[in-house]
Amino acid sequence: MTARKSGSRLETEIERSRSEGQWDKIPELVRQLSAKLISNDDLGNLLLGEAKLQQYLKENPIKQGASPRSPRPQLVEVRKHLTAALDRGNLKSDYMQEASVLMAKLSYVEGDYSEAFNQYGKVTLDELALVGAPVYRLSMIAEAYATKGLCLEKVPAASPSLSNYNVDKDQEVITCYEKSGDIALLYLQEVEKALSAGLQNRSPKPGPVAQEQELGYFLETGLQRAHVIHFKNGNLTQGVGRFREILRAVDQDHTEPTNGGF
Repeated sequence: MTARKSGSRLETEIERSRSEGQWDKIPELVRQLSAKLISNDDLGNLLLGEAKLQQYLKENPIKQGASPRSPRPQLVEVRKHLTAALDRGNLKSDYMQEASVLMAKLSYVEGDYSEAFNQYGKVTLDELALVGAPVYRLSMIAEAYATKGLCLEKVPAASPSLSNYNVDKDQEVITCYEKSGDIALLYLQEVEKALSAGLQNRSPKPGPVAQEQELGYFLETGLQRAHVIHFKNGNLTQGVGRFREILRAVDQDHTEPTNGGF
C-alpha cells in the first residue's frame, strides 16, 4: 500500500514536471519511481528520452528557416531510451503513442524527415484524446501535428514514404497546421488556468515572478504556418479567416472573467 501511494505521488510529480517543462527533475523522479514500483523500466526510458530531447532543444533551439540537422552525439541516448521503450511493447497504449510521437520528433530534429513521417504512420493522431488530457500531452499532440505538416512540406512527392499516402498533400499540410494551432491554443488556455489557480492558492509572500510560457519552434509553427500558406497560395480569404480565428481565440482567453468576477 505504501508503495502504491508513493508511486501515485511520484507519478503526479512527474506529470507536473512534464507539464511545466522542468526536465532537469525527471531523472531523479524516474529513479525514485523505478525503486518503488515494479516493471517501470519502459516508462522510465520514455520519460528519460523525452527529458533529454527537450533539454537538448532548450539548449539548441531550432530556428525558423534553419538548414537540416544531422544526428548529434547528444541525441544518441535519446534514441536508445525511446527505442528501448518501444521495442518491448510493454507500455500502456497512451505511453506507447507518446513514445512514437517523440521518436518522430527526434527524427525530425535529426533531419530525417521521411523517417519522422513514417513514425506518424504508427500513430493515429486524430484518435488521441484531448478532453481530460494532461497539459503536457496537449502540447505534445499540437507539436505532433505541426511536425507532421513540416515533414509533408519537406518530403519530396516522389518519396517512397508518400507512395501509399492517398490524400491531397497540400490540403493535408494545411489541415495539420490548423489542428496544431487549435490544440496549441487549448494548451495555452490550460496553462493559463493552471497558473491562475496556482496564484490564487499561493500564500501572499514574495516569490519568483512567473515567466511567460515558451512555445518553442513546433508550437509557433502550428500557430503561424496555416494562414501564411494560405497567403502564399493567394487564398487571401482563407488566410484572413484563419488569422482571425487565432486572434479571436486569444482575445476570448484573455477577456474571460476570473472566478468570482464582476
